[in-house]
Amino acid sequence: MAKIDSSSIMATYAVFSDSTDDILNHLESKNLTIPTFIKRVLQRENGCPTRQLIIDTAPELCQTLYAAAPSNIFSWAFDLVTEVVCGEVVKLTGAHEGLHFNMSKATSRYLEGSFMQEAAAKMEEKGPWLWRLVGSLLDSNPRRRRVEGSDRRDVRTLQDPLATEGDLGEIGGDSMEMPRDGAPNAKKKLTKRQKRAAERNSALLLIVSSASTIVFAIFLQSTNENCNYLQSILGLFYHSTSVPEKVIDMLAHAGLSVSLTSIQRGIKRLSRQADQKIRASVQTMKTAFAYDNFDVNFRTEQPTLEHTSTFVSATSATAIPLYDIVNSPENILRCSQALWMKDPLNPSPLAIPIQLDVSELLQYHKESSTRRNTATLSPRLMVFAWHIRDILIQHHPAFKKFNSVNGQPEEVNKIPLHKTTQIPCRAMDIKESTPDGNIAVMDCLFDQGGIGEPD
Repeated sequence: MAKIDSSSIMATYAVFSDSTDDILNHLESKNLTIPTFIKRVLQRENGCPTRQLIIDTAPELCQTLYAAAPSNIFSWAFDLVTEVVCGEVVKLTGAHEGLHFNMSKATSRYLEGSFMQEAAAKMEEKGPWLWRLVGSLLDSNPRRRRVEGSDRRDVRTLQDPLATEGDLGEIGGDSMEMPRDGAPNAKKKLTKRQKRAAERNSALLLIVSSASTIVFAIFLQSTNENCNYLQSILGLFYHSTSVPEKVIDMLAHAGLSVSLTSIQRGIKRLSRQADQKIRASVQTMKTAFAYDNFDVNFRTEQPTLEHTSTFVSATSATAIPLYDIVNSPENILRCSQALWMKDPLNPSPLAIPIQLDVSELLQYHKESSTRRNTATLSPRLMVFAWHIRDILIQHHPAFKKFNSVNGQPEEVNKIPLHKTTQIPCRAMDIKESTPDGNIAVMDCLFDQGGIGEPD
């Protein structure tokens, strides 16, 4: 082991001390202090190497200053962080950021989509430092800290936490075995225990993200009461799930909901829009109704002879606009009147009903000049034949080689891929399992659509 020459160390320290003293004396002779000198160097052009050196070593300089005067440096850094994150909150509370919600102007568009994910994305984009701070505070324990950054994406690819309803277990259980950086074990094949830990970790990350969004929303509403997007959506959700009014009042005071008055105002606005939407669709006479019964058991906490549990059989319905009726001939659906005028049950028909039986229809078919050539299969039989070939190809190895020549079945009056829209109707306190109940349901649906005979 080499001996340390103490005399050489002392000599080096003396030279360094003398150089430092010389620099300080030179600055004093020029009436400059260290802070003034640094400011003037930073005011130079970007090409100055000394300026770039100070910028590159700024974190190290701050750490050195913090070690020398922790109280002063921490107070300055805390004030700076407070100013930055408060500025992000104020910026997000602006009306142009889209986080304001006026219940008197509420529309169903606000209720569509994943509002929680949209709000979280906007908050993280516009307030990155506060988002990072809140996330760190919600995940403070380094021994139980979740995987972050690129590793978070790797964990989520294992399994979507929303796809299962597995038990999360105790927070920090198996997930404590997951490395924070994840790099050393990234290429190793995960064991069953590690996969379970990764899935649990991914679900916990989702919880932290949702909690960050809620905390962020409370900050925004506390700064500007009009910035209540998340609280308004949650208030409508509470109403839809029959949350007691006392609970909603408590949540409103906690910053997790708007007031009951605001919720009721929004419900009235949405109800009027729903009525208008139903009427606009039904009155085109190009909309179908679909309805079915549902049962509700209104339980009584303390049943008595006067107040027993009530079992209600009601009916729900939806209006479905028919596809491609707009491009069809205008009279394609106007056949009810013509059929009724020729119906044998009509007591006052305007035309003699046409009486046909099956034998006459077969004769007309034989005499048709456009009938199909009997040497080929009908389109229906051709489709059946294709399905039989496909079953043989898919389930028998010997027929696999014919997969490329089987092709696809012939299209006959193909309906293009399209989105079927639905317009929910009001629920009806009607039992539709009887003929009278069906009539009452149809009368109620016609009334909701604004058609039929007025009362």
